[in-house]
Amino acid sequence: MKIVIFGGSGFVGQGLTQHLAQDKNNEIIIISRYAHTHNISNTNIRWFISDISNDFKWHDAISEADWVIDCIGILLPNPLKKQNYYTASTRPAQIIVNYLASLKMQQPQFIFVSAKKIPWFMYGYAKSKLTIERDIRDKLLVSKTTIIYPTIIYDKSRSYSIWLANLIHLTRHIPWINQLTKDYQPINRSLLASQIATIMQKKASFLTTRSYNPYKELF
Repeated sequence: MKIVIFGGSGFVGQGLTQHLAQDKNNEIIIISRYAHTHNISNTNIRWFISDISNDFKWHDAISEADWVIDCIGILLPNPLKKQNYYTASTRPAQIIVNYLASLKMQQPQFIFVSAKKIPWFMYGYAKSKLTIERDIRDKLLVSKTTIIYPTIIYDKSRSYSIWLANLIHLTRHIPWINQLTKDYQPINRSLLASQIATIMQKKASFLTTRSYNPYKELF
C-alpha cells in the first residue's frame, strides 16, 4: 500500500511510521516542512518536503495514495513559536480535507486522529478537533473516511508520558474516581498504531467510536 502521513515527524506520527514500516509491502511517504534523518534506514520510508499551507507540491505525493493519515496537531499552544490551535492544527487539516474533497470519487482512504474526550480546560484543543470532524463529515465521502478517538497517548520515548500514564492508570482501582477518569485512561502508542493498521486492513477497531470502554479495551 502507498501511505501518506501528515505529521509523521511528530510523537504520534513517528510511532505510526515505525509500526507501518515493518511491512515491507507498505510504501510510506511522510510530508514534512523539513528534512529528517531518523528512520532513514527504512527503505520503504520517504520524506517529501512541503509546507502544505504555502505550496501545492504535496498534491503530487498523494496522487496515487491508498491511504492518507492526518497526525498533524499540537497538544498545547506555544506562543514562543507563534503556534496556536488554528494555525498548527485546524488550518492544516482543513487544507488537506479541502484537497481530498476536490478529488471526488478518486479520494483515497483518509484517517483523522481526533480524541475520545478532552478536559474542559483544553477548550481550544476540543474546538479544533470538533471543527475538523465537522469539515470531514460535511465534505468527504463517508465510505472513504475514518475518524479515530484515542485517549491520552503514552510511550517510553517520552518519559513524562509514562509517569502521567501510570498516575492515571492508578485511578482505575479507586471507586468513584475511576468513573471520572475512565475516558482519560492512556493508550500506549504501539497499541494506537496497531489499531490504525487494523483499520487499514478493513477490520473492526474499537477506536472508531467514542463510546468504547477504556477499561475493557486498554487493559
